[in-house]
Amino acid sequence: MLVIVRGRGSSSFLKTSVVLLLGALAAGGCSGRVETQCTLSSDCTGGASCILGQCALLPQCSRSGDCAAGNSCIVGRCTPVGNPCSNNQACAPGSTCSSHGVCAPPSCTSAIDCGLEQVCVSGSCAPVGTPPPPPPDGGFPPPPPDAGPTCVNLECAQVACADGGTTTIIGSVFDPSGQVPLYNALVYVPNGEVKPFTAGVTCDRCGSTTTGDPLVIALTDATGAFTLRNVPAGTSFPLVMQIGKWRRQVTLPAAPACSVTTLTDASLQHLPRNHTEGDLPQFAIATGSADPFECLLLKMGIDTAEFTRPDAGGRVHMYVTPQGSPPPLRLDGGSPPASDLWSDAGTLANYDVVLLPCEGSEYRKPAAGITNLVNYTGAGGRLFVTHYSYVWTAFDAPFNSVANWVPDPSQVHNPPDPFSGTVDTSFPKGVAFQDWLANVGALSGGTLSIREPRDDVGPVNSAGTRWIYGPNPNNSVTPITTQHLTFNTPIAPPPQPDGDAGVQCGRVVFSDFHVTAAGLADNKGLFPSSCKPGALTPQEKALIFMLFDVSSCVQDDHQPPQVCPGLGQACSPSQSCCSGLTCLGQTLAPCVGGEPCSCTVPIN
Repeated sequence: MLVIVRGRGSSSFLKTSVVLLLGALAAGGCSGRVETQCTLSSDCTGGASCILGQCALLPQCSRSGDCAAGNSCIVGRCTPVGNPCSNNQACAPGSTCSSHGVCAPPSCTSAIDCGLEQVCVSGSCAPVGTPPPPPPDGGFPPPPPDAGPTCVNLECAQVACADGGTTTIIGSVFDPSGQVPLYNALVYVPNGEVKPFTAGVTCDRCGSTTTGDPLVIALTDATGAFTLRNVPAGTSFPLVMQIGKWRRQVTLPAAPACSVTTLTDASLQHLPRNHTEGDLPQFAIATGSADPFECLLLKMGIDTAEFTRPDAGGRVHMYVTPQGSPPPLRLDGGSPPASDLWSDAGTLANYDVVLLPCEGSEYRKPAAGITNLVNYTGAGGRLFVTHYSYVWTAFDAPFNSVANWVPDPSQVHNPPDPFSGTVDTSFPKGVAFQDWLANVGALSGGTLSIREPRDDVGPVNSAGTRWIYGPNPNNSVTPITTQHLTFNTPIAPPPQPDGDAGVQCGRVVFSDFHVTAAGLADNKGLFPSSCKPGALTPQEKALIFMLFDVSSCVQDDHQPPQVCPGLGQACSPSQSCCSGLTCLGQTLAPCVGGEPCSCTVPIN
């Protein structure tokens, strides 16, 4: 007899108990609680089974881990606990009403015994948040005896190396085309199911979309490289590469134990080119006459088949702004007007990233459309605008508060062409951006050479972050031009109820340069045939960096990027685990400040 409980076989105690019980019944001296004579189990009451003509209650469990959530193993029975009570009569047999007003077992060894929203403190169940008493020696107690299995899935293939080393893999993450390495990509080995993303705009904080109970986890550096230590040895294993809702999972061959393996297969190290290779964000782009940004998406490796009308299922939905010359690029058969996108809040909510590149002139937008975009980004949406699309950010609150916007619709203050853009290295990601540009060969003399620069932004305020800037001799009013800035949304969110800073999970990028007209093969306005193939230009590489930055999880730009702790890794009340994991102390209670805690798969 094998009882399967929550994906695990029950303990051998159950099997042994059944054998002993059958023997006792056969001998006529059954010590089980025999209630009535029977021929079928349906003749018995109270969950008893009919065995050799007698109704007997078989043991259901040997420990609380054998029971469903909210139950404790009490005298071999899975008994509901954790429910409110006022006296013992309100509790199931075997449990009692505790001083905290909830049904509880007579004693506990871990939170698993106590039911939902309860923890085990000094052998008694108590509400979550009850601090454990400090041990006499000032340390913390060892894990309880009912802590469950010592390893799960690929965790069991991790090995301890005699020389203190680890089983390590080294690799890189590239854009879909495999041309440029990517900074701040999350790389991990999942130890569970990698779950689908939630469709549409969501408030994704770092770690909230990192599913699969990461076993080991790392971020790529400014060269696009990563190092994963203590990976499973002697067996093939999955590897996940992720930036926001960009995600690809590949299978790596077995790595020799206690050695360093460098990945050399480029086909296993790029993000997905299409939805069959993995996950891509749901993009919307409103093509404009002056910035063929859609051609850049093509050059960086997204398959042509993913560019479709909104009703055709691609990952890049194409809309068109009808103004301008040369005509904006359209799909064969036409693209819907851009107003269909930004005039409807429900339509915007379908997208993870919205691209509104330059339309060729200052075409002002209605207040309702601007409000829709403000609300969209405030809910977690990502927005990328270039040059004349300052019409979305420069004139109306709250976006106009992030910088000193100085729109120049007649382009009388254009900087020299080409313009030497200086990368702002006053913050950690700015330093990484500078290093990344140098690594991909995009710098000349330490600066970024920008073709067709414009000047519509001066100083950036505290709500935003300046990335590229430089002196403009053609503008004496705001002599320092900002060529690239970002800001998180909502701007100045109210503090949370516990006093912590307000939540920002959306992001906006403004670039005062774009792909340039050189990105077009002709002026026929057809996608993809009017896109010019070829190597990426320096400013296109910079735009790719920013496209993946706007797609990634939202963090404070002025702090170094952090990775959420994975399975078994250290955590704290202020450092949350990856999605699906819980930060627990050694008593399996929620982590309390000062004690050693680790990320664990929740059992109850």
